[in-house]
Amino acid sequence: MSDETRVAYPVCDSHIHFYDNNFPTWSQSRLSHRTTTLADYGPVQAINGASRFVIVQPSTYGFDNRVLVNALRAANGAARGVAVVSADASSVELERLRKAGVVGLRANLTLGPHNLDDLSNLARRAMVFGFHLQLNITGRQLIDHIEQIEALPVPVVIDHCAYLCREPSLAASVFNTLQRFLAIKERWLKLSGPYVASLDAKNNYADLLPYVTRLVERFPQQLVYGSDWPHVTESSQPGERHLFNIQRSWFGGDGTAQMILSLNPARLYGFDEEFSTNRSGEFCGDKEHA
Repeated sequence: MSDETRVAYPVCDSHIHFYDNNFPTWSQSRLSHRTTTLADYGPVQAINGASRFVIVQPSTYGFDNRVLVNALRAANGAARGVAVVSADASSVELERLRKAGVVGLRANLTLGPHNLDDLSNLARRAMVFGFHLQLNITGRQLIDHIEQIEALPVPVVIDHCAYLCREPSLAASVFNTLQRFLAIKERWLKLSGPYVASLDAKNNYADLLPYVTRLVERFPQQLVYGSDWPHVTESSQPGERHLFNIQRSWFGGDGTAQMILSLNPARLYGFDEEFSTNRSGEFCGDKEHA
């Protein structure tokens, strides 16, 4: 979003990750990245105009949320967090995360460390702390387990367009299942990571376009935008401005764009609520996951 087109409302980037090579990676991690900081994210903010952002715990660190918490502290209230915890995470750990700015728990079913059996317990823990549950799941998993997902007793957010066109033969079924999912109150979809949801990057993810356009028309109040910076799944980095322009083109007119870029994430992540990060203690040295 150039200076000439910068909008008056606060834009939210609802899906970014931070990395710190001073911290150990999860033993089963398949993705890693150099250390990234708020300064590194600055050029992306200059393009998408995001004054608010949501930091999502990547699979790289498993259940160790220290990098996430440190990034929330550095953001000084401009960010919210989505953590990854074990299905039997203690109330002490979850309260610590809540005070740091975490508003959701992520169940990562594509890169670990969770499985479908963890969803019920994670949802119960999320409900106690007022968190939503974010799912990183494939289209096939969504189709096969929609009844289980529908029954979760908390708001549910699905990442990366549910990998809608990753298996072309399933795209229509994934789309129909997403419509069923979004027909339920407090169900959300992130319009993020088109390169993992599509097999048509050379044509600006044209295979996604008819499906996303119809979702925007029908469910504009349940969609949020995410850049998925720093794009660790990609061996060749997408151009940030090009990627944002493609995603912005999905959002329709100014009113719908304001919903997806600002109003919806403000509601989902509580950006317009009174909030301050808890800076007491030194989380960096705490390895408890009791």
